[in-house]
Amino acid sequence: MRASPPFVHMYTTFDSLLFFSTDAGSFTMEGADSAGIVHKITSVIANHGLSLENLDTSRQGAPFGGTTLFSMSGIITAQNPLASNFDPEAVREELQVLGDEMNCDIGLHDIESKDIVDGAA
Repeated sequence: MRASPPFVHMYTTFDSLLFFSTDAGSFTMEGADSAGIVHKITSVIANHGLSLENLDTSRQGAPFGGTTLFSMSGIITAQNPLASNFDPEAVREELQVLGDEMNCDIGLHDIESKDIVDGAA
């Protein structure tokens, strides 16, 4: 398992209400490519006090319409313990609104500790 201070990586779920033993989740984004798309998404993540541990991106031509499709995925980490006012639902809602504005799908997902150990995340 990777470790890089000041984060303590226990990798259980994104949705823990306490977020004390939980500090990571994964995200995915798929949609039409546009200027500033990475900046917009990572800004939302950073504004909530979260960091990106890994970030993978790719582009490909859409099968119809000549549009370039962009996809991004990564692991979001949080300093442990999180601030008492941290609200994971607020992160989800803000990313959902951003996704709707940019016409793309953004999802947050749970990470199980076995996924990190097995390299599946």
